[in-house]
Amino acid sequence: MSDEIDKLRQRITELEVIARDYTRVQQLVDYAAQGGDLTRSMSLSVLYVDPFTQQVIDANDAALELLGYPRSRLIGMTVDQLAISPSTPPVHSPEADYARLYTLTYQRPDGHDFLLTVDHWPIEREDRRVVYYRLTESSLHRRLWHELQRRETEGFHFQQKLTALNEVTVQLSRIEPLDPLCHQIVALGVSLLGFDRLGLWLNDPDHAVMRGTYGTDEQGSIRAEHDQVWHYTGSQIESYIAGTTTTPLVFTESPLYNHKCEIVRYGWNVIVPLLYGSRCLGVLSADNFTHGHPLQDYEPELLRLYGITAAHLIELARTREQAVTLRVAQGRTGMLREFITNVGHDFRTPLSVINTKAYLLQRVIDPGDRAALVNSINQQVKQLGDIVDRMLELVTLQSNPTLHRERLPVTALVNLVLSAQRNVIAAKGLHVDLHINPTLSVCADHDHAVRALHEILENAVQYTPHEGTIRIEGVAYPQEIGIRVRDSGTGMDAATLKRVFEPLYRGDQARTERNIGFGLAIAKAIAEAHGGRILAESTLGQGSTFEIVLPEDRTCPLP
Repeated sequence: MSDEIDKLRQRITELEVIARDYTRVQQLVDYAAQGGDLTRSMSLSVLYVDPFTQQVIDANDAALELLGYPRSRLIGMTVDQLAISPSTPPVHSPEADYARLYTLTYQRPDGHDFLLTVDHWPIEREDRRVVYYRLTESSLHRRLWHELQRRETEGFHFQQKLTALNEVTVQLSRIEPLDPLCHQIVALGVSLLGFDRLGLWLNDPDHAVMRGTYGTDEQGSIRAEHDQVWHYTGSQIESYIAGTTTTPLVFTESPLYNHKCEIVRYGWNVIVPLLYGSRCLGVLSADNFTHGHPLQDYEPELLRLYGITAAHLIELARTREQAVTLRVAQGRTGMLREFITNVGHDFRTPLSVINTKAYLLQRVIDPGDRAALVNSINQQVKQLGDIVDRMLELVTLQSNPTLHRERLPVTALVNLVLSAQRNVIAAKGLHVDLHINPTLSVCADHDHAVRALHEILENAVQYTPHEGTIRIEGVAYPQEIGIRVRDSGTGMDAATLKRVFEPLYRGDQARTERNIGFGLAIAKAIAEAHGGRILAESTLGQGSTFEIVLPEDRTCPLP
């Protein structure tokens, strides 16, 4: 009879514990529903115990609150007095040697009891060997609190990641070219969104493959993966391509590969589609290769949102590049059409003359007349050769010119070019005014600088009428020197001025003047090859001003 009474009392005690636990659970639910701070009292409860006396020598605040003792009373008590010794044989824990793990019913001084899990092992603390006790309340209330706190923490982290995603989107939207955009999608996903490893793959629907762009290597650095390709036929990726699903693919025990496609370890892997409307532009993958952190509940959703953001920016970059490519193609077609038209005209006239003279040469007997015809043919051949030479020269200047830079006084350059034009200048009665500070010097290739200045001066001489004026000035800019040539010639309208530096372009489209049409284009190419520029101003009927700007002599390398 007494045994039955004892069992009944024990059962009543258990029910009282359950009732108190339920009351605390209800209080916790209400507290959480009202937005209470779930992080309070959630720190780890720790005791430090002397291994010989079994007395408590230190405890943290969380342990004091959990056990229900003030520090002054708890320090010096033994684990037996605290009633936290195992009531059942201890179980070895895999965490560390000599560790003990057990669960018991603990009763606080206020009479409240609950399940307590005790985990302890020896450690070195302040050059002293002690036993480290880790205490965890195992009640339903405590487990619920831990779960609510975990979810609240993950929710907080997810909010932080969404804020970071907004910042990443802003940064990526400033990048226009597709390839740098793909690089930064991976780089910012790792650095700002906190993903371990990322890989960005673009869909090639014609071959049913994913083509690599950039990814993360084993050391966490961003690497180019443009040479990597994998077929998705028969895989779950086909559901993205078909548009039957958009949910992330999550693999918890997935093989993780190194750069040699060797399985190094196993971990989680998440794959999401790059969705633009109903189209799948590719996939974005993430894993925990580098740090091995467990998968957070919010990470697949965060990666999915990032994939949508990346897809829209990738499609925008592709559209821009296609538009640029189309404009370039159209521009090249127009330039080629005009080039063929201009070159055809410039070649057709000499060839026609050559053809006529060659025909007459077969029928003329007089040696003097034959010599005149041969001389005329040679002149036309020379003109064709000049056109070809200038075309090749312009191509060389625009691609990879060889420059031998040296200090060149501006006055000496101008005088050298003027001396080559003196006969034409004298024949037209032109007045040349020089306004150049003798201290001005440029850093340039001598022959190229002379050539560019010659083209500018020759243009001024050609279009300035008899008794006109040409003014040559030196202009000092910060780290640059300008050589300005102003004429009182015919000038140009706005349309002609806009195109005056184009190869083969001439304002005189009727070809009434003998001018191959490469001179100013060559002068511009020479200036830009030096890191300089060429400027032009003109008013129809009032003259033109051309100015070549070159680096000053202080920028020259030491001899």
